[in-house]
Amino acid sequence: MKILATGIDIVEVERVKKIYSKFGRKFLNKILKDEEIRFLEEKKKGFYQSLAGRIAAKEAVYKALNSYDEDIKPNWKQMTVHNQENGSPVVIFNPSYKFDFQIVLSVSHSEKYAVANALLIQ
Repeated sequence: MKILATGIDIVEVERVKKIYSKFGRKFLNKILKDEEIRFLEEKKKGFYQSLAGRIAAKEAVYKALNSYDEDIKPNWKQMTVHNQENGSPVVIFNPSYKFDFQIVLSVSHSEKYAVANALLIQ
């Protein structure tokens, strides 16, 4: 296994809460796909932490892709952060993107922060 690139991001939950309070669903529609929005809206608790985690994940993936190849610039609506049955996150791209590497994603959050790391491996 060879690591091709890495990306990391940290997001303040309070900042996400303020943006969501101001723009509501319009904010979600701008950065998330419908599947991601449904996942967040079905959560009983931890909505803002999970939203911050999704934001950190997408930014970490974007940073990893961009450090590997500056011509790869997907917008956030072209990628979906999805949780597998075991809870581990994966990123799924629109079919127009074909990569010859895997993206390994890790996301964690506390009450105040969410952090994500993305590795491109071959």
